[in-house]
Parts: sequence; C-alpha cells; structure tokens
Amino acid sequence: MRLGSVYGIAFRVNPLFLLIIMVAGLGGYFVPALVLLGLILSHELAHIIVARSYGVSITEIELMPFGGVARTSDLSDAGPGAEQAIALAGPLNNFLLLAGGLWLKENFMVKDTALLDFFIEGNLSLSTFNLLPVLPLDGGRFLRNMLSGRFGYARATRLLARAGQVVGVVLIVSAGLFLVLGFLVPNGFALGLFLLIASTREVRAADWRAMKSLWKKQEDLMRKGFMPLREVVIYKDIPLKTVLRCLVPQMYHRFIILGDDLEELGGIGERRFFQALIEYGPELPVGDILKKGV
Repeated sequence: MRLGSVYGIAFRVNPLFLLIIMVAGLGGYFVPALVLLGLILSHELAHIIVARSYGVSITEIELMPFGGVARTSDLSDAGPGAEQAIALAGPLNNFLLLAGGLWLKENFMVKDTALLDFFIEGNLSLSTFNLLPVLPLDGGRFLRNMLSGRFGYARATRLLARAGQVVGVVLIVSAGLFLVLGFLVPNGFALGLFLLIASTREVRAADWRAMKSLWKKQEDLMRKGFMPLREVVIYKDIPLKTVLRCLVPQMYHRFIILGDDLEELGGIGERRFFQALIEYGPELPVGDILKKGV
C-alpha cells in the first residue's frame, strides 16, 4: 500500500505489515502500533539524511516490521564508505531515541509508563535486530561493503542474503515450537516471515544488480577517464555468470583466461565481457569469448 511521496521518495507499507497494524488496532493496541510505525519511519529518515549527504538518492522505501527496504541510486559515485555509513544511520538513530527514552524515564514523572517502556523496547529491538549481519538488514549491508572487495558484490550479496533466509526460517520454526509448548510468539513469526521474503528478493536480484553496476561502471569510466585496475585469472570453462558474481564495485577488471595446461590463452576487458554476457547469455564459458571474437 502506498502511503504517499515525500521529497520524491515513495513510501509504501508492505501489505502483511499493514494487516498486522490493523489486527493490533482491533486488539486494542492501535497506539503502540502507531508508535512502532513512527519508529520505523524515523529509522528510515536517518538513512535518507545520510544517503543525501553522500549524494545518493532514494526512490522508494517499503516499510516492514524490522524497518524498511530502500531502493537507491547507484552507490559507485558516493565513495567506498557510503553504504556502510548509510547502513549504520538507522540503528544509530534508534540508539539515540533509546537513550532519550531512558533519560525521560529516569528524570521525569511520565503518566503512561507502559507506552514509554514500549518506546524504549521498540528502539532497542529495531537497533539490535537491524545490526544482525544478514541481508537485507543494515548489519548485512555494512558487512557486504567489507566483503565485496574479496568475494565480489553479487557473491557477497548472495552469501549474506542466504544467511538472512536461514535466520528467517529459524525465527519461524522457533515461533512454531513455542506455540506447541503453549507460548504464543507472534512477533517472532512475523519477523521471520518478513525477513525470509525480503532476503529471497535480495538473492533473486543479486545478478541483475551486478549487471546494472557493470553497465554503470562503463559510464563512470568514460566520464572520469580513470579507474583502479583489478586482474582476475579464470579457467576457460567457467561460465560468465560465475565471473559476474566476482566483480568488485569501483574497480575495472581485466580477465586473464587460462587453458587446460594453465597456459594463458588471452585476456579480455570488462567491455568485451559485458558484450558477451548480453549477446550469448550467462551460461557461456568465458573462454568462448576469445573464439567468438566478441
């Protein structure tokens, strides 16, 4: 469901999250549900502010119980630490709100202490849960930036998104086990389900985002006129899709292709690699690029 647009950013509420809010309202927990929605909006606002300071535009945010999933412009122009700073902004915002809530509770007589306790617990839950090192959570985005230089953007995305799927399944199974034992844990089931859905999206989009980054990188190279070089040695029978997952943002790659006796058959740059990927598809062995004369 679309809430509206602010400064060109479309805000949407995941339909299942909307259902949870409606059920909470019918159960007499409408105000706490609104507080939770406000905390999530505040969390995402912190991401937006830091992203804009790095020149990164956010086009859409889908609100979920653990925060939001944002669609951003390419991060290649924003500097190597941009994704990490943007990722940490949300949890840091909730930690600051948590500290403010504790200060109010300690120094002032608050009438509705239950609501203030919910405010404190909500910020604690949002900040700590989002720091888990799995995608699409903020901790996963922070870790992906560190792992991309070693494993490549797409491979790091797949690794951390698979971990997110595992955590989602564990939460769902745990909530089911508690239910069998006579304890209802709806939050655990809801968080697990949303995390499983969102992490599955990340897995499916990993290769597409890598291709998009490859195309954008060529534009950046033409505009800037230079880019750091990274050489990669590849056996000729490795498919293009495997190579694609090893590419590192903000670096231009030159591929040295080896034959059966590990002799050097030749080398190609990213431009020829990209042309072959578009023309022949991701299953093409990288060595065939030399044969086809792309």
